[in-house]
Amino acid sequence: PETPFAPTPDRKYKYFQNVEITPGGVAIVRFDNPDKKVNTLSFALMHEAQSLWNDDIHSDHSIKSVVFTSAKESGFIAGADIFDIQRVQDKSQLVPVIEQALNFFLRMKSKGVPLVAAIHGPAL
Repeated sequence: PETPFAPTPDRKYKYFQNVEITPGGVAIVRFDNPDKKVNTLSFALMHEAQSLWNDDIHSDHSIKSVVFTSAKESGFIAGADIFDIQRVQDKSQLVPVIEQALNFFLRMKSKGVPLVAAIHGPAL
């Protein structure tokens, strides 16, 4: 069985490396799912991304821009986690998930700083 993730100072998040903030105020957010060869957008990642944003970025006024990238050589993001979607029997139950994601994107936008994706490799 998979060992539950336990945060440490070296790794606060399961699906992301710790946020790096450059001296110039650029926050670097690196997707990095240690359990898969590629990063996917799972329900758990989305929940954790919101925590990361709220805890590390949103109210930090020293951050002037945010760069999203992947720590994996295999590429940026391979798309939605199809296993999450398959587990939802009634696909209409995905509507609130999509709405929550949209609201999260609007919250990120509300910070009022440039948001940049530094993409290498596949990005679906």
